Amino acid sequence: MARVKFRKASFGERFFRVTNYVVLLIFAVAVILPFWYITVISLNEGIDFARGGVYLWPRAFTWDNYRAVFSELSILRYFRNSILRLGILTPLHLLVTTMAGWVISRRNLPGRKFFVSMFVVAMFVNAGLIPFYLTLVELKLINRFAVYVLPWLFSCFELMVYLVAVRAIPESLIETAYLDGANDFLIYFKIVVPLTAATIATLGLFNAVWAWGDWFTGTFYIRSHEKWTIATYLQMVLQRGASHSVRSAAEAMLAADRTTRITFNEASLRAATLLVTILPITVIYPFLQKYFIHGVMVGSLKE
Repeated sequence: MARVKFRKASFGERFFRVTNYVVLLIFAVAVILPFWYITVISLNEGIDFARGGVYLWPRAFTWDNYRAVFSELSILRYFRNSILRLGILTPLHLLVTTMAGWVISRRNLPGRKFFVSMFVVAMFVNAGLIPFYLTLVELKLINRFAVYVLPWLFSCFELMVYLVAVRAIPESLIETAYLDGANDFLIYFKIVVPLTAATIATLGLFNAVWAWGDWFTGTFYIRSHEKWTIATYLQMVLQRGASHSVRSAAEAMLAADRTTRITFNEASLRAATLLVTILPITVIYPFLQKYFIHGVMVGSLKE
Protein backbone atom coordinates (compact mmCIF):
# COMPACT_ATOMS: atom_id res chain seq x y z
CA MET A 1 0.00 0.00 0.00
CA ALA A 2 1.43 3.32 -1.07
CA ARG A 3 2.24 5.81 1.61
CA VAL A 4 0.60 9.20 1.49
CA LYS A 5 3.20 11.93 1.50
CA PHE A 6 2.24 15.24 3.08
CA ARG A 7 3.86 18.37 1.73
CA LYS A 8 5.72 20.31 4.36
CA ALA A 9 4.25 23.78 4.86
CA SER A 10 6.50 26.57 3.65
CA PHE A 11 7.71 29.34 5.91
CA GLY A 12 5.21 31.77 4.38
CA GLU A 13 2.28 29.42 5.04
CA ARG A 14 3.36 28.82 8.65
CA PHE A 15 3.84 32.55 9.22
CA PHE A 16 0.41 33.29 7.75
CA ARG A 17 -1.21 30.59 9.93
CA VAL A 18 0.47 31.84 13.11
CA THR A 19 -0.50 35.43 12.26
CA ASN A 20 -4.12 34.36 11.82
CA TYR A 21 -4.11 32.61 15.20
CA VAL A 22 -2.62 35.66 16.92
CA VAL A 23 -5.11 38.07 15.33
CA LEU A 24 -8.07 35.81 16.19
CA LEU A 25 -6.79 35.40 19.75
CA ILE A 26 -6.49 39.18 20.18
CA PHE A 27 -9.98 39.63 18.78
CA ALA A 28 -11.39 36.96 21.11
CA VAL A 29 -9.75 38.58 24.14
CA ALA A 30 -11.06 42.01 23.09
CA VAL A 31 -14.60 40.60 22.91
CA ILE A 32 -14.52 38.45 26.07
CA LEU A 33 -12.56 40.76 28.39
CA PRO A 34 -15.26 43.46 28.82
CA PHE A 35 -17.87 40.82 29.71
CA TRP A 36 -15.49 39.19 32.17
CA TYR A 37 -14.66 42.56 33.74
CA ILE A 38 -18.37 43.33 34.25
CA THR A 39 -18.80 39.86 35.79
CA VAL A 40 -15.91 40.49 38.19
CA ILE A 41 -17.42 43.82 39.28
CA SER A 42 -20.84 42.22 39.83
CA LEU A 43 -19.30 39.51 42.04
CA ASN A 44 -17.15 41.89 44.05
CA GLU A 45 -18.17 44.05 47.00
CA GLY A 46 -18.97 47.48 45.61
CA ILE A 47 -17.24 49.38 48.40
CA ASP A 48 -14.11 47.27 47.93
CA PHE A 49 -14.21 47.82 44.17
CA ALA A 50 -14.31 51.59 44.72
CA ARG A 51 -10.84 51.37 46.29
CA GLY A 52 -9.45 50.22 42.92
CA GLY A 53 -7.24 47.33 41.92
CA VAL A 54 -10.01 44.87 40.96
CA TYR A 55 -9.56 43.76 37.36
CA LEU A 56 -9.49 40.04 36.47
CA TRP A 57 -10.76 38.35 39.65
CA PRO A 58 -13.08 39.36 42.52
CA ARG A 59 -11.05 40.45 45.54
CA ALA A 60 -13.98 40.44 47.98
CA PHE A 61 -16.45 37.90 46.58
CA THR A 62 -20.16 38.43 47.32
CA TRP A 63 -23.63 37.62 45.94
CA ASP A 64 -25.16 40.73 47.56
CA ASN A 65 -25.33 42.65 44.28
CA TYR A 66 -27.51 39.96 42.67
CA ARG A 67 -29.62 39.60 45.81
CA ALA A 68 -30.25 43.33 45.68
CA VAL A 69 -31.25 43.23 42.00
CA PHE A 70 -33.69 40.33 42.41
CA SER A 71 -35.13 41.70 45.64
CA GLU A 72 -36.67 44.47 43.53
CA LEU A 73 -39.90 42.91 42.24
CA SER A 74 -40.21 45.39 39.36
CA ILE A 75 -37.31 43.74 37.54
CA LEU A 76 -39.33 40.54 37.35
CA ARG A 77 -42.14 42.54 35.75
CA TYR A 78 -39.69 43.92 33.17
CA PHE A 79 -38.52 40.38 32.39
CA ARG A 80 -42.13 39.30 31.98
CA ASN A 81 -42.81 42.16 29.55
CA SER A 82 -39.72 41.26 27.49
CA ILE A 83 -40.63 37.57 27.34
CA LEU A 84 -44.24 38.41 26.45
CA ARG A 85 -43.09 40.70 23.66
CA LEU A 86 -40.70 38.07 22.36
CA GLY A 87 -43.35 35.35 22.43
CA ILE A 88 -45.87 37.47 20.51
CA LEU A 89 -43.70 39.47 18.13
CA THR A 90 -41.27 36.86 16.81
CA PRO A 91 -43.84 34.27 15.57
CA LEU A 92 -46.08 36.95 14.04
CA HIS A 93 -43.10 38.71 12.48
CA LEU A 94 -41.92 35.47 10.87
CA LEU A 95 -45.42 34.65 9.62
CA VAL A 96 -45.96 38.07 8.00
CA THR A 97 -42.45 38.38 6.54
CA THR A 98 -42.28 34.85 5.11
CA MET A 99 -45.81 35.01 3.67
CA ALA A 100 -44.93 38.30 1.98
CA GLY A 101 -41.73 36.75 0.63
CA TRP A 102 -43.62 33.78 -0.77
CA VAL A 103 -46.14 36.04 -2.51
CA ILE A 104 -43.50 38.42 -3.92
CA SER A 105 -41.48 35.48 -5.25
CA ARG A 106 -44.33 34.48 -7.63
CA ARG A 107 -43.46 35.58 -11.17
CA ASN A 108 -47.12 35.81 -12.17
CA LEU A 109 -47.93 38.36 -9.44
CA PRO A 110 -49.30 41.57 -11.01
CA GLY A 111 -47.05 44.52 -10.24
CA ARG A 112 -44.36 42.29 -8.79
CA LYS A 113 -41.45 44.50 -9.93
CA PHE A 114 -43.16 47.57 -8.50
CA PHE A 115 -43.60 45.94 -5.08
CA VAL A 116 -40.01 44.71 -5.01
CA SER A 117 -38.74 48.20 -5.94
CA MET A 118 -40.95 49.75 -3.26
CA PHE A 119 -39.57 47.41 -0.60
CA VAL A 120 -35.98 48.09 -1.68
CA VAL A 121 -36.52 51.84 -1.47
CA ALA A 122 -38.23 51.52 1.91
CA MET A 123 -35.29 49.47 3.16
CA PHE A 124 -32.83 52.32 2.52
CA VAL A 125 -35.02 55.43 2.93
CA ASN A 126 -36.40 56.10 6.40
CA ALA A 127 -39.47 58.30 6.83
CA GLY A 128 -38.03 59.82 10.00
CA LEU A 129 -38.72 59.67 13.71
CA ILE A 130 -41.33 62.45 13.89
CA PRO A 131 -43.64 61.08 11.14
CA PHE A 132 -43.34 57.64 12.72
CA TYR A 133 -44.27 59.04 16.14
CA LEU A 134 -47.24 60.93 14.69
CA THR A 135 -48.41 57.74 13.00
CA LEU A 136 -48.30 55.90 16.33
CA VAL A 137 -50.26 58.74 17.93
CA GLU A 138 -52.96 58.53 15.24
CA LEU A 139 -53.15 54.75 15.70
CA LYS A 140 -53.42 55.27 19.49
CA LEU A 141 -50.45 53.00 20.15
CA ILE A 142 -48.53 55.35 22.46
CA ASN A 143 -48.19 53.90 25.97
CA ARG A 144 -49.86 50.65 24.87
CA PHE A 145 -48.21 47.25 24.85
CA ALA A 146 -49.24 46.88 21.18
CA VAL A 147 -46.53 49.41 20.26
CA TYR A 148 -44.00 46.66 21.00
CA VAL A 149 -45.57 44.43 18.34
CA LEU A 150 -47.64 46.05 15.57
CA PRO A 151 -45.06 48.49 14.09
CA TRP A 152 -42.43 45.74 13.90
CA LEU A 153 -44.36 42.92 12.23
CA PHE A 154 -42.58 43.39 8.90
CA SER A 155 -38.98 43.97 7.82
CA CYS A 156 -37.95 44.87 4.27
CA PHE A 157 -34.42 43.64 4.86
CA GLU A 158 -35.55 40.25 6.13
CA LEU A 159 -37.99 40.02 3.22
CA MET A 160 -35.09 40.36 0.79
CA VAL A 161 -33.11 37.73 2.68
CA TYR A 162 -36.06 35.35 2.59
CA LEU A 163 -36.63 35.99 -1.14
CA VAL A 164 -33.19 34.50 -1.85
CA ALA A 165 -34.13 31.30 0.01
CA VAL A 166 -37.53 31.01 -1.68
CA ARG A 167 -36.05 31.47 -5.14
CA ALA A 168 -33.66 28.58 -4.42
CA ILE A 169 -36.67 26.21 -4.33
CA PRO A 170 -36.94 24.40 -7.71
CA GLU A 171 -39.80 25.90 -9.71
CA SER A 172 -40.61 22.42 -11.01
CA LEU A 173 -41.50 21.35 -7.47
CA ILE A 174 -43.95 24.24 -7.12
CA GLU A 175 -45.52 23.56 -10.52
CA THR A 176 -45.94 19.87 -9.66
CA ALA A 177 -47.76 20.83 -6.47
CA TYR A 178 -50.11 23.08 -8.45
CA LEU A 179 -50.82 20.25 -10.91
CA ASP A 180 -51.66 17.99 -7.95
CA GLY A 181 -54.34 20.46 -6.87
CA ALA A 182 -52.51 22.25 -4.06
CA ASN A 183 -53.37 25.91 -3.47
CA ASP A 184 -50.99 28.70 -2.43
CA PHE A 185 -51.58 28.26 1.31
CA LEU A 186 -50.98 24.51 1.14
CA ILE A 187 -47.79 24.97 -0.88
CA TYR A 188 -46.59 27.62 1.57
CA PHE A 189 -47.12 25.50 4.69
CA LYS A 190 -46.21 22.07 3.23
CA ILE A 191 -43.37 22.92 0.85
CA VAL A 192 -42.02 26.45 1.23
CA VAL A 193 -41.79 26.57 5.04
CA PRO A 194 -40.06 23.16 5.46
CA LEU A 195 -37.56 23.87 2.68
CA THR A 196 -36.69 27.30 4.08
CA ALA A 197 -36.76 26.34 7.75
CA ALA A 198 -33.08 27.20 8.28
CA THR A 199 -33.56 30.69 6.85
CA ILE A 200 -36.72 31.17 8.94
CA ALA A 201 -34.78 30.16 12.06
CA THR A 202 -32.08 32.68 11.15
CA LEU A 203 -34.62 35.47 10.71
CA GLY A 204 -36.25 34.45 13.98
CA LEU A 205 -32.87 34.69 15.70
CA PHE A 206 -32.29 38.16 14.22
CA ASN A 207 -35.69 39.36 15.37
CA ALA A 208 -35.46 37.79 18.84
CA VAL A 209 -32.04 39.32 19.57
CA TRP A 210 -33.23 42.71 18.34
CA ALA A 211 -36.50 42.57 20.29
CA TRP A 212 -34.74 41.57 23.52
CA GLY A 213 -32.23 44.42 23.25
CA ASP A 214 -34.63 47.09 21.95
CA TRP A 215 -34.65 49.86 24.55
CA PHE A 216 -35.68 52.63 22.15
CA THR A 217 -39.36 51.68 21.85
CA GLY A 218 -39.97 51.60 25.58
CA THR A 219 -38.02 54.80 26.19
CA PHE A 220 -39.83 56.99 23.66
CA TYR A 221 -43.24 55.40 23.18
CA ILE A 222 -44.07 54.05 26.65
CA ARG A 223 -44.80 56.48 29.50
CA SER A 224 -45.73 53.95 32.19
CA HIS A 225 -42.79 52.28 33.94
CA GLU A 226 -44.92 49.17 34.51
CA LYS A 227 -44.86 48.51 30.74
CA TRP A 228 -41.10 48.81 30.33
CA THR A 229 -39.08 45.89 29.02
CA ILE A 230 -35.85 44.76 30.65
CA ALA A 231 -33.81 46.51 27.92
CA THR A 232 -35.46 49.87 28.63
CA TYR A 233 -34.87 49.39 32.35
CA LEU A 234 -31.20 48.59 31.69
CA GLN A 235 -30.85 51.72 29.57
CA MET A 236 -32.18 53.83 32.43
CA VAL A 237 -29.82 52.15 34.90
CA LEU A 238 -26.79 52.73 32.65
CA GLN A 239 -27.80 56.29 31.89
CA ARG A 240 -28.83 57.44 35.38
CA GLY A 241 -26.97 54.96 37.58
CA ALA A 242 -28.52 52.23 39.70
CA SER A 243 -32.18 53.11 40.17
CA HIS A 244 -33.46 54.37 43.50
CA SER A 245 -35.79 51.38 43.79
CA VAL A 246 -32.94 48.88 43.46
CA ARG A 247 -30.83 50.74 46.01
CA SER A 248 -33.74 50.92 48.41
CA ALA A 249 -34.43 47.20 48.02
CA ALA A 250 -30.78 46.38 48.64
CA GLU A 251 -30.64 48.56 51.74
CA ALA A 252 -33.83 47.02 53.10
CA MET A 253 -32.48 43.50 52.43
CA LEU A 254 -29.23 44.19 54.27
CA ALA A 255 -30.94 46.14 57.07
CA ALA A 256 -32.99 43.05 57.91
CA ASP A 257 -29.82 41.55 59.32
CA ARG A 258 -28.09 44.22 61.41
CA THR A 259 -24.94 42.14 61.60
CA THR A 260 -24.49 42.37 57.84
CA ARG A 261 -22.62 45.39 56.56
CA ILE A 262 -23.64 47.20 53.36
CA THR A 263 -21.15 46.22 50.67
CA PHE A 264 -22.74 47.44 47.44
CA ASN A 265 -22.47 50.68 45.51
CA GLU A 266 -23.85 52.01 42.23
CA ALA A 267 -21.11 50.48 40.07
CA SER A 268 -21.60 46.95 41.44
CA LEU A 269 -25.40 47.16 41.20
CA ARG A 270 -25.13 48.47 37.64
CA ALA A 271 -22.84 45.59 36.67
CA ALA A 272 -25.14 42.99 38.25
CA THR A 273 -28.18 44.47 36.46
CA LEU A 274 -26.31 44.38 33.15
CA LEU A 275 -25.35 40.72 33.57
CA VAL A 276 -28.87 39.71 34.60
CA THR A 277 -30.29 41.46 31.51
CA ILE A 278 -27.98 40.02 28.86
CA LEU A 279 -27.60 36.52 30.34
CA PRO A 280 -30.78 34.93 28.86
CA ILE A 281 -30.08 35.87 25.25
CA THR A 282 -26.36 35.11 25.70
CA VAL A 283 -27.14 31.58 26.91
CA ILE A 284 -29.69 30.86 24.16
CA TYR A 285 -27.75 32.33 21.22
CA PRO A 286 -25.01 29.65 20.93
CA PHE A 287 -27.61 26.88 20.62
CA LEU A 288 -29.19 28.68 17.64
CA GLN A 289 -25.87 29.52 15.99
CA LYS A 290 -26.00 26.45 13.72
CA TYR A 291 -29.29 27.65 12.23
CA PHE A 292 -27.75 31.04 11.59
CA ILE A 293 -24.81 29.52 9.67
CA HIS A 294 -27.09 27.18 7.70
CA GLY A 295 -29.52 29.97 6.91
CA VAL A 296 -26.78 32.21 5.57
CA MET A 297 -25.38 29.42 3.34
CA VAL A 298 -28.67 28.03 2.03
CA GLY A 299 -29.35 31.09 -0.10
CA SER A 300 -26.27 30.36 -2.20
CA LEU A 301 -27.75 27.08 -3.47
CA LYS A 302 -29.38 27.43 -6.85
CA GLU A 303 -31.32 25.02 -9.00
